[in-house]
Amino acid sequence: MSISSHVGAVFFSAGVLIEESNPSCLMERRLGLRTAPEEDGGTRLDASRWAGVPTRALCSELGTLRPLPGVRETAAWCWEHRLLPVIATAEWAPIGAYLAELLGFHSYTGTALEARGGHFTGRGTAAVGAAGHCEMAVRRAADLGLRPEDCAVVSADGTDAPLFDVVGCGVAFNAPPEVRCRSTATVDDEDLRAVIPALERMAA
Repeated sequence: MSISSHVGAVFFSAGVLIEESNPSCLMERRLGLRTAPEEDGGTRLDASRWAGVPTRALCSELGTLRPLPGVRETAAWCWEHRLLPVIATAEWAPIGAYLAELLGFHSYTGTALEARGGHFTGRGTAAVGAAGHCEMAVRRAADLGLRPEDCAVVSADGTDAPLFDVVGCGVAFNAPPEVRCRSTATVDDEDLRAVIPALERMAA
């Protein structure tokens, strides 16, 4: 099925697809890489800490991620209803690529992490904030021939707040208050399929 036959896209944050809420931080902890605290208590992406890490080591750890129930079925529903399921995240791009292939998504966005000769070089694109993350998703929509209002977002991540303001449908999934207040629908459930009713109008 060609891209032109689709009527929209649904951007999913990586955190709503797996049981672990922050896969980049999780991978760095498991690989013994240093972390850098931010003002919000999170962890800033820093490509330099990946220098020399074998790509196969990351692949091995990625295999331990546990998809949330209903993820594959939700992606399949999107395909069936002419909506492209896209992983839109500021996480490291190799994580988005792995999840997209594993879970049946169309494509992904992410922060680049350079690798050569089977090892990460410690170079990559600079981590983006909330505004930059929104710009990445909007550019991805344009690449797919879609307007932002043709798209939906499903997320619990505060960095997606600007994206909620520009898409046609924003679904806050198990999200904190600061995300819920920007959404057009809120869903609390242990199975991602619970968001499908909120997405149905995008497929109409």
